[in-house]
Order: sequence, then structure tokens, then C-alpha cells
Amino acid sequence: MMHSKFQFHYYVPSAMSNLPQQGWKVHVSAFYDNYRKVLKKVAKYCYLKRIPFKYVLSIQLRDLLGKQASRLAAGKLITIYPKDDQQFEEIVLDLYKALRNIHGPYILTDRRYRNSRCLYYRYGTIARQNRTIYSKNGVPFQDASQPTYANPTLAKDPFIADHEKKHQRPLKLFSEYEITDVYRYSNFGGTYKAIRLSDNLPVIIKEARSYLGESERLTAIKLRKHEREILQKYATTGLLPEVVDSFIESENYYLITTRVKGKTLTELKNHIYLVAGESSITASFIGIKE
Repeated sequence: MMHSKFQFHYYVPSAMSNLPQQGWKVHVSAFYDNYRKVLKKVAKYCYLKRIPFKYVLSIQLRDLLGKQASRLAAGKLITIYPKDDQQFEEIVLDLYKALRNIHGPYILTDRRYRNSRCLYYRYGTIARQNRTIYSKNGVPFQDASQPTYANPTLAKDPFIADHEKKHQRPLKLFSEYEITDVYRYSNFGGTYKAIRLSDNLPVIIKEARSYLGESERLTAIKLRKHEREILQKYATTGLLPEVVDSFIESENYYLITTRVKGKTLTELKNHIYLVAGESSITASFIGIKE
């Protein structure tokens, strides 16, 4: 074992020297409450097969599972490095069976294997130190530079048939609403400014990404559904935004609310004063919008 400054541990057998500069690699995700169980299963498999892998230390779980985690790194608790395409396929198929009942957060930069809740993969750098991958013609691409799956080198995906869909219905999100601006992004999902196309009603779209969270009891979707319940409970007070709609689409959950005029939370910070030497805090709250 060797320890890196990024608080990962590496299992480096003699096969490490045979790894390619780039290729298909496997990521396994987990939550706080099942990480040790997942790590034991994956480590046992890799030890027996002498397959290089790395895993994050428990102390760093907060940085990879929380709401403010980097969307490019979130959920990547274990990384496995196949020596070639054949071994890559074997690893995915074997771990799919071994981890069939394991749940973990969604890894945004990767493709999920079939209906697994913790097994992901993508084509990227392996032995190469910089984050650049090359096509067969030598064209360079940045590896995993956006929080969405991409295969810019057009490397052959042996599992592509599992992801092809013959019939795709228009998404409700884009057929009924027009997003006009982005307020913020987080690992759990984004918040967007939009209008309802049927009547031009100004709305806020709050996205909760599937399978993201610190545990199965505290997922982004459960937190957003709880917000909807609170808004509906106090709807008659007129003090909170009204719930316009809520639905699940592409496994993500969307809460649509009315847009309320006023100051944003960021703007409100300019009206909060902490007076040195005094225990009181003087705050001027004018309103919260969007």
C-alpha cells in the first residue's frame, strides 16, 4: 500500500506496470453507512485477481458525498484499473453480480452499468499523469471535464447496447418549461429560473439528482420532497412560494414553485451586520426571492 497526498490508498501489484496510458476504468460508489462493506467486497475481488485499484480514506467521505462535493469527483470512492478491454468487461460483469444489492450515489461523469446502483465506468486516463486522452488519430481531449458522461475519443463501449433506447418520449421538463437562467449548481442538483410555457408563469425549478446523498435515508430526492411537504403545509399563510408541480423524470426529481419577488439570500448578506463587542446581531430582512 502507498498513501497519496489526496488521501487515497492504492493497491499496487506487479501488474501496475502493465497498465495502459488510457482506457476503460471502473468506479464504485457507496454511502457512509455501507462503504466498509462495499470496500471489503471490491478489495477481496481485486486482491484475488491482482487488479490495481485505489480507494478513498474514510476521513474524506464528507468531501465526496456531501451537497457541496465537486460534481466531477463526487461518489468516486473506489477506482479500478483494468489492463485491457477484456479485463474491463470481466470486472464489470463480476462486480455487477457481487454488488447487485448495493446502493450508492450517482457518478455524474460516468455511465452506469445496466440497473446497478453503485457500478459505473468511463474511458479516461489510467497510467498517464495528466488528464488528457487521445483519439486514434491523436486528437487530444480533456478527461471528464464536465459533470456528464462523454466518450469524446469514440472508444468502443462493449456495453453500449444496454443503454440504447428505441423509444424516447419528449421530456416534460423541456416541453412544459423553458429554463432562462441558472441560480446555482450543487452535487445534489441545480436550481433554475424558468417560465411555464402554457401561461408564461415565472417559476423556479429545483432539481434533485437520483441516488445522490450521504446515505439512503438522506438523499437529495428525499430532502427535496420534504421541502415540498413543508411548502404545502404552510401554503395558506401566503409567506412561502407555492408548489406548482413536482415529478420524477430520467430518475431525477423536480420541484416547481412560483417565483417570489424580493432579495436573494446572497443579497441579504449585505444587510446583516455583526457589531464588534456586542452580543446582538442586527439584521434587515427585506424578503427572499426565488
